[in-house]
Amino acid sequence: MSFCMHCGRPVTDSCVCEECSKRIESGKKPIKRGRKYGLGFAVPSAVCGVGGAVMLCVSVVTMLVYIFVLTANAVVGNDVEQFGGQLAGAVACFIIGAVMCVAAVVLGIISVRKFISTRGCPARPVATVVLGVIGIVFGAICIILIGVFVVCAAAGGGS
Repeated sequence: MSFCMHCGRPVTDSCVCEECSKRIESGKKPIKRGRKYGLGFAVPSAVCGVGGAVMLCVSVVTMLVYIFVLTANAVVGNDVEQFGGQLAGAVACFIIGAVMCVAAVVLGIISVRKFISTRGCPARPVATVVLGVIGIVFGAICIILIGVFVVCAAAGGGS
């Protein structure tokens, strides 16, 4: 049994399957599906997921330090203006991390769908699905933690 040299589908008598030969005859490029298919979405998904998680951890820790220093200095009566720039940076880092986590989930879903579309191909892009799932997991966990942090901050902010 041989396989199509462009998409990897099984063929019986030629080097190119019917779908790819029709695309070539019409002047279009054949569909490339191999072991690296979809990596353009999977790698950014994993990077955004892990990077977003790190940025969120750093920003939450900085915000918590600011809150504890603010309350400690308010009791003592010291000036806390020195931490104002750090709080603004932490909020910006928090927002960027949240956007990265949402992007990780979206890109991860796209890469998993690309993996599913290669059902009949012998050379399935396993790295695409692994990196896509890593991005989805990190992104989803961070989005859940963002919701918990925002709800806790809103509940504690009124007192």
